[in-house]
Amino acid sequence: MKRWLLLIGLLAGGAWPAAAQLIRENGVYGGPVVRVVRAFEAWGVMGGVRGAWLINRTYSVGLGGFSLLSRNIQPDYEAAPAYLQMRYGGLTLEYINDPDDAIHFSTQVLLGVGELAYAHQDTDARLLEDTFYIAEPEMMVVFVVSPVLRLGLSASFRLNTSVNLPGITGVEVSDAGLGLTVRVGAFE
Repeated sequence: MKRWLLLIGLLAGGAWPAAAQLIRENGVYGGPVVRVVRAFEAWGVMGGVRGAWLINRTYSVGLGGFSLLSRNIQPDYEAAPAYLQMRYGGLTLEYINDPDDAIHFSTQVLLGVGELAYAHQDTDARLLEDTFYIAEPEMMVVFVVSPVLRLGLSASFRLNTSVNLPGITGVEVSDAGLGLTVRVGAFE
């Protein structure tokens, strides 16, 4: 019995400093994202949130979700006056270059699924909807405001596939976006 207690004590004693070191080098962040995006030759606004776990202050793994807030993107749909609704989310993977610099760069990609729908212009009732897969690479310039706050300016490109709505293929909704990101968290 004493041998088992000694073994458990040694393992726990050796594991605690390693775990503390791992926690010191990692962190978490979360915050809102606002993007100006293009679809169907029109500009719209998307809002969303993103959160991630920082690994060694250089990589992050997280989740993000976005929704089209604008009602001005109106595809050709003859059955009724309609506007486009779009939502998507998924896993985010990020590389952060020189996180100690006051201004640094990061690249990331969101891989996930989403939903497109035609909504009636007057009643907001959904007329038709479909799901799609998305890959969204993004480049960001990050400004360190304080030890717990980062602001980012980004450029991204949505790659949508397998959209099956009348008048829509993945090409019409795959387009560029410009964004502002606020990140609040434990970065150090």
